[in-house]
Amino acid sequence: MQVVILNYNRPALTLRCAKSVLGQAQVRVDVVVVDNWSNGEQLAELRAGLPAEVTLVENKANLGYAAGNNAGLRAKRPATAFALVLNNDTVLSDPHAIARLVEALEGDATLAACSPLVRDAGLAVRPENSIQVRRIPGFWELVIVSSGVLRRLPWLRRVNERQVYGDLRPFALDAVIPCETINGSCFLIRTSALEAIGYLDEGTFLYCEELILGFQLRSLGLGCALVTRTCVDHEQGASAGRNAAGATARGMLRRIRSETYYARKCLGAGGLSVLLIGVVGGLDLACKVVYRSLRRS
Repeated sequence: MQVVILNYNRPALTLRCAKSVLGQAQVRVDVVVVDNWSNGEQLAELRAGLPAEVTLVENKANLGYAAGNNAGLRAKRPATAFALVLNNDTVLSDPHAIARLVEALEGDATLAACSPLVRDAGLAVRPENSIQVRRIPGFWELVIVSSGVLRRLPWLRRVNERQVYGDLRPFALDAVIPCETINGSCFLIRTSALEAIGYLDEGTFLYCEELILGFQLRSLGLGCALVTRTCVDHEQGASAGRNAAGATARGMLRRIRSETYYARKCLGAGGLSVLLIGVVGGLDLACKVVYRSLRRS
């Protein structure tokens, strides 16, 4: 089982994640850690701490999420039918987590990828009650759910709730629930499907990867699933740091670029539609700046 963990200046998180993977039962793992051009001190700490059986791939630039993970996925041809992609801020606290994900895909040939329940450390709600996966949005749904302002308007909240499977929450436990996308922090994928789509789409640096992957798999007639038989722990935003979407202007601009790429690539959006996404995103950014200014005053 090939497992890819992406690192960027977070060696302690990565070492903790790798240790939890190596402790998995019922499966043999071939762990590949991809360093996305960390600084010298952080990279040296990573090199020194990784167990000998872990392969380290060192990128010569920060390639972002998709291209960074692809470097690991392509580093070795997987010895099994599946590959696991993990954020380095996750911990597989269930020693049977990978085995349960494999079991879900082996039990249904129409599924190409699946994710476990993800327990975010900063959330007080139970994982089955929280947002786990999303539906693939059409253009107007994308505009609404991507906007921190629009999705909070009373008459548009229903659109946002549908996109994040509010109609199925709380998710049934001990189940394999068909859905349209995976959770990018932890997902298992068939290597045959991965090769069929040419690996993860590298048109984005960060954000919208789950939507694009779900769209590509659906185009192949394949689906995704949420596997509630297992749960992983996740420190939301620890991998991306302050560049998380909404945390900084840089992060928001990256998100807007990814949304416009998704709209063009998957929805066939034209110039005016892409412009609308940019305008709505710009208004969101302006609202955030004003809100922060008012809080400081």
